[in-house]
Amino acid sequence: MMRTVGYLDKMKPLEDTTSYTSADARLALTDDSGLKSGVSDPAFNIDYADDGKLAPLSKVVHRAALDLFETVTNDYTVGHFFADCINSPREFLSQAATELHIEIDWNDPALNARLVQVRDLIYYPRIAAMYFTDDRGPQYLPLRSPFQYYKIQEGSEAPKRCYFSHGAQTWLESLRDYLLAQSNASVTIAIRTNAGVQVTAGPDGAFIDKDDGQAAERFDLCVVTTHADDARALLRFTAAASSEGLRIQKS
Repeated sequence: MMRTVGYLDKMKPLEDTTSYTSADARLALTDDSGLKSGVSDPAFNIDYADDGKLAPLSKVVHRAALDLFETVTNDYTVGHFFADCINSPREFLSQAATELHIEIDWNDPALNARLVQVRDLIYYPRIAAMYFTDDRGPQYLPLRSPFQYYKIQEGSEAPKRCYFSHGAQTWLESLRDYLLAQSNASVTIAIRTNAGVQVTAGPDGAFIDKDDGQAAERFDLCVVTTHADDARALLRFTAAASSEGLRIQKS
């Protein structure tokens, strides 16, 4: 829809950076590959860490997990995967290294410790920050959970990430203007902000109760674009739609 409206051309490319640090702050690394001009101290650049051996090993681990996650059950966790990589690196990582054309010295005595760093400094912190992570720790998540997420994010090529200039309100205004231009004079669109609402859905449409003391308004269709838990909190259902409402509340 953003492409159809022409709004994507108004968005700015996202420049991001990722930082990793050990619990004792002894080691700090920064990945600035998403920046046009790096701003971090080169001494902390992940590409130079461990004489340049840590970053390529991380890429190999990432590819190995992407290759593996669709073939294992949910009982195979992130912790299991890293334990296998650390205990048998050549067996679990050589195919990924070949795919990426990255040379790994499998006889390097520091390889196992380097894999522990990849796990503890890079992947565990990243996975722990995901909204669906396991409260007990990232190691308990099924491997397929975070890496399916990575696969969707990354796709077959680097994603084009952008951000809103002057907030998402500008997108809503552009969408409003586009819809009005496609409609006749009988169509009006009002953007309301800072308004609490309650949606009651049923076979006859959706009724929107606002916190302004006015009567509920009926609409043929209501699209809720909040997070799922917020959507569930503001949705109600008529008696005729109670079974559907119960299904949604349980999901």
